[in-house]
Amino acid sequence: MEEEQRFQRFGRIHNTICGDPERVIARIVNVTETMLRARGATEIEREADVRASIEDGNGHILSATSPNLTWRAYIHGEDRVGVKYARTIVDECAEAGTHAIVISLEGPTPFTRRECEGGHVQFFMARDMCVTIVDHCLVPKHERITAEQLPSGVRPENLPTMEQSDRVVQYYNWPPRSIVRITRVFGGNEPIPYYRLVTPCTG
Repeated sequence: MEEEQRFQRFGRIHNTICGDPERVIARIVNVTETMLRARGATEIEREADVRASIEDGNGHILSATSPNLTWRAYIHGEDRVGVKYARTIVDECAEAGTHAIVISLEGPTPFTRRECEGGHVQFFMARDMCVTIVDHCLVPKHERITAEQLPSGVRPENLPTMEQSDRVVQYYNWPPRSIVRITRVFGGNEPIPYYRLVTPCTG
């Protein structure tokens, strides 16, 4: 695949004829940074030349540090994330003691996903990273709470569940057993809280 084509493909992820890959990549980088700040990152360092990083095959776009975690984010220029690329990222992150976010056009191959299960790599589709999902008007407020913040008499194990594959759970990177309060407002009435327990993916 030609290096130029690798970058240009991002201009077509929304099925437009004349999409601008520069603007799409800029949006992805901005949304990734916003997501990492929502996870508690305090220091974020962007790659000086994101385009060059994507074209040379590495794809590193930014690094972020939070009080208890360090992240490295990558944009993979090929359609699917193959196991060879994923292993390179896993090795880089293991050496540096960081977690990884890999953004690609069509996600990882099934073998790559299995290879990275239980590891420190999260995969996102590029089209999903063009908007900050938690800021969408149709997405209610989600917040992680402790068991002590549940209403009296409510136990975490009795709550309805939401899987770790849920887009909002992925956005915040909440682990299994997290308790989530979802606040919805109907027709201008008082906010109504709903509670969910995060569970591992079943499928």
